[in-house]
Order: sequence, then C-alpha cells, then structure tokens
Amino acid sequence: MPDGKEYYAALLRSKSSSSASLQELFELTDEQLKKLIDEARSLYLNAKKSDNLEETLPEKDPTEILNTLQGQLQEFPEGPESDIYSKLLRSICCQ
Repeated sequence: MPDGKEYYAALLRSKSSSSASLQELFELTDEQLKKLIDEARSLYLNAKKSDNLEETLPEKDPTEILNTLQGQLQEFPEGPESDIYSKLLRSICCQ
C-alpha cells in the first residue's frame, strides 16, 4: 500500500491521542508489560512464602510462567470466547 507507514502513523495518532511514534509506543508497551510481569511474579512469590510452601516460580519468561501456571490448573473452567481485535484494528480492517 503506498504511504502505508505514514497512513498507519496518522491513524495511530488519531486513535490513541498520542504524538509518540509507533516504535516509542511499542517500547512503552513492552516496558509496561515487563513491569507488570515482574510485579505479578513478586506477588506470586510473596504469596508462596506466606503460605510456607517451598515451591517457587523460577521462570522469568512470560510464556514459561504461563505454561507453568497452566500446568498447575486442575479442572479449571474454559474461558469465554474472546475477540482479539482491538478497536484500532477493527477500524483499519473492517470499515
């Protein structure tokens, strides 16, 4: 698509109300996700310590953490179907 990058950048600015570049938004999102994962890991480890359990979560990789936690689930109900498209993606592809 001609001028696709410029169009996407303009669309991103209009939908996000941000003047940050696409790369800056990716980096901010990545930093925030890392902080949230570290915080969740700390909460998990502190909960385990307070329960006097010896089991720990040595993984730091988000995928490994989720796989470990998923392996510990027993008869957990199936989640609802979810729509992974964001409002921004819908506005781009579904006009």
